[in-house]
Amino acid sequence: MAESDDDLTSGSSASDSEWVYVVPNFTIDSETTRQYNRFRAAGTELIVRLLPPAAGDSSDATTHFQTTVNDLFDYALRDVHDSDMVGITIRNEVNLPDKAIGIRR
Repeated sequence: MAESDDDLTSGSSASDSEWVYVVPNFTIDSETTRQYNRFRAAGTELIVRLLPPAAGDSSDATTHFQTTVNDLFDYALRDVHDSDMVGITIRNEVNLPDKAIGIRR
């Protein structure tokens, strides 16, 4: 593609079945897929870095966090079926490595 991924959204220069996500609230450090033979399932682990609000963003920290988590779910749900289970575990490995927040949809 000639355009950068940041410039594309669904339907612009992409085929009808291809979705390109603009991800302004987090960056993806790694994405790993692995098989869980015991459950006959595949899992994808994303390690992401949440970004602070953009300059000039007047939303409060809670609203920014909720928007970021919703964007993260949109990204995680891009290639799943209705019957698939998706969960997100959020950890702050810098300050609280042993504490986590779990969210499922």
